[in-house]
Amino acid sequence: FGSGLKNVNLWYTHQLTWVWCLKRVPVGVRPYDQRGWPFFEWCVARLVKDADMVLDIGVEGLDACSQYQELQQKCLITRGPPLTPGVFGSQLSEKVFTNNADHDFVRGKYLQTFTEVMASASELIYSQLAWGNEELHSVVAALPWCKSLQHLYLGGNRIADASAIANALASNQTLKTLGLGSNQIADVSSLGRALASNTALETLNVSGNRISDIAALCRGLTKNTTLSTLRIHANSISKAQQEELQRAWAKQGKDEERLILF
Repeated sequence: FGSGLKNVNLWYTHQLTWVWCLKRVPVGVRPYDQRGWPFFEWCVARLVKDADMVLDIGVEGLDACSQYQELQQKCLITRGPPLTPGVFGSQLSEKVFTNNADHDFVRGKYLQTFTEVMASASELIYSQLAWGNEELHSVVAALPWCKSLQHLYLGGNRIADASAIANALASNQTLKTLGLGSNQIADVSSLGRALASNTALETLNVSGNRISDIAALCRGLTKNTTLSTLRIHANSISKAQQEELQRAWAKQGKDEERLILF
């Protein structure tokens, strides 16, 4: 038991393990969400796994499912962003342990897990999770731990304000791909300012948003030397602005075929 406890984080965190949670408990038993160990297990399980690999098999109506895909859809758990160790520790203080001595162990184990997992992650996919600006801020708060992160996908969410990720992007030295397509972003001026100083990003996707003013983005592109692919189609950009964007793109000798306007 002691040996297994030391590596308990591995079983829940690994990208190739499935985690089935049984959140429904008998009447009179402390609710799942109030207990310390289940909270830890749930938090580490959602760090880097695909969203459909963490399921709640305690939901009602599973007897009617005849196919696994049907069961999987029914059991999907709403996924939140990764919690930094400080936020986790604050929320953990509100949870209950049968053995109070486990509290400090769990807090330390989460710090170890978060630090190791996020530092080694090269790709994080947080797409189509109905996340908004608040969740984006949580992702940005975790980025200082993501020392190897090259690809970050946040498409298909409800993000309207890109300034938080843009501020982080300005000095980031590892991220090569940033996916922000199919959100609700209208103002990309902060992204333009970030591109002016960023020297690592190669692909940016802001297609399918609500962008209409790209002046600041153009100014940033004239100074950026590393971005090689920009997807900005399916926005509300005028013909004149498209031409302005093409001129800014060409100023650094970028391949015109990798500027996706349509």
